[in-house]
Amino acid sequence: MMVWCFAFIANASESVPIKSGKAISQLVTSHDRALPGSDIHIALSQRLEPHWHTYWRNAGGPGKPVQINRTLPSGASVGDILWPLPTIIHTVSIVNYVFEDKLLLPMVLHVPDDAKLGETLEINATALYLVCYQVCLPESAELSLTLEIGAPLLDGRWGANIRRTLAGIPQQNTHIRAAIHKDGDGFVLGIQAENLNVESVRNPYFFPYIQDMIDADAPQTTSQFEHGFSLGLNPGWKLERGWSGDMVGVISYEVQTDTGWKRQGSIVTAKTGAVLDLGKAVKAKKYAQFSWSWMSLLAIFLACLAIGGFVAKRRKK
Repeated sequence: MMVWCFAFIANASESVPIKSGKAISQLVTSHDRALPGSDIHIALSQRLEPHWHTYWRNAGGPGKPVQINRTLPSGASVGDILWPLPTIIHTVSIVNYVFEDKLLLPMVLHVPDDAKLGETLEINATALYLVCYQVCLPESAELSLTLEIGAPLLDGRWGANIRRTLAGIPQQNTHIRAAIHKDGDGFVLGIQAENLNVESVRNPYFFPYIQDMIDADAPQTTSQFEHGFSLGLNPGWKLERGWSGDMVGVISYEVQTDTGWKRQGSIVTAKTGAVLDLGKAVKAKKYAQFSWSWMSLLAIFLACLAIGGFVAKRRKK
């Protein structure tokens, strides 16, 4: 459906916020204006009530990711959701991959090639999602926004927010190789990369794209090697039945930066049945902040003794 308007609409880069229950949803764009044939970003924005969450593309345990049904102008198209890294939460023995507080789910929007300068196009979407905290509630929001066709104009608010979100979204990394093979009753995922060794990363975790490939409730055991690491995985029912294809997902880990440890992720395609040469096994590094914490306590203790001695001398005077 093509809807053309000839008047400028303020705040055209965002829809009216819809409070569906435990979440407030909006459809937003990176630009207030865009040229015909250009690609910009459109995103579902959600703000959740405290403690409530929605789900990543693989919910881990029971759950369901958001579904976005779109009605677009002729010639326009929207790509798949670009998923940020999820948070891991534990509910009793159940593990889920979720988003809490607030999130943006960006998608690439292609503006119709035959769109005319000065006109606006309308984009409508229905978002269906599950929100959970102790109980799970299905919710939905009908969303609509308009985009002006003209010289590119970045939206001051949503353009920056979407850009920050995109910076943290996992990407393909050609320097990382992955393979998965059976080992007894479980599976071993090997990750090979010269810059992902015991000296530079910590807390690795694998998020498969497909639910029930692994048992999300089981811990992932890490082994460190010279040229990467491996994760011991418990199979889910889909993997137990046999999986002939490669396994795609996100390997997340923390890397040390000038401002501390930062979590990031890379998309990997693990070759099924293959074993990578990771080099010799090495011991996990004891990170510097652990020893510094004891040194800090010792420094505080010594400072207290010094202050106590100073006060005692003052009282004697």
